[in-house]
Amino acid sequence: MKRLNELANLLNDLNDLEYIVIISFLSYFLVTIIFNNKIVAQDVTNIIPYKGILNTVEVLGKLLIVYPIINTYLYQHIVINILRRVNVKNNLLLILFSSLLLAITYYNSFIPMFLFGIILSYSYILYNNKKMSSESVILLIYMLTNLLSVITIFIEKLNFSI
Repeated sequence: MKRLNELANLLNDLNDLEYIVIISFLSYFLVTIIFNNKIVAQDVTNIIPYKGILNTVEVLGKLLIVYPIINTYLYQHIVINILRRVNVKNNLLLILFSSLLLAITYYNSFIPMFLFGIILSYSYILYNNKKMSSESVILLIYMLTNLLSVITIFIEKLNFSI
């Protein structure tokens, strides 16, 4: 428990940019590398070469903008705020419930998305009383994590085609 408190204090002391970058890389490593999550890969394979740039922009727009906005609003903002209104004060319960709902949505990738949800919900709660809004931090983490996954997939595709 002491180590967790030290980690929480370390994360709390980071500036906004440091926090977003470190947590994004941690999320990417956890979700994409350790669990070999293919959620982003499934969407990227929907980029059909003969459909051109519009198809690519549509898929990347969903991955890097639309999905992060919808998921942040639904699973962190709405869920956590509703639970707070019904007087749930325990942050661990808020984090776990929000993460569970996110993971259920991605049932075929339950464990990595549950862990990603924990990271996002923790960040949402951590940034609740800071200058930068919780929603902005979560969006940036989500977007950067997805961007790192997309870049990895494109690099893998380039390596296979060479």
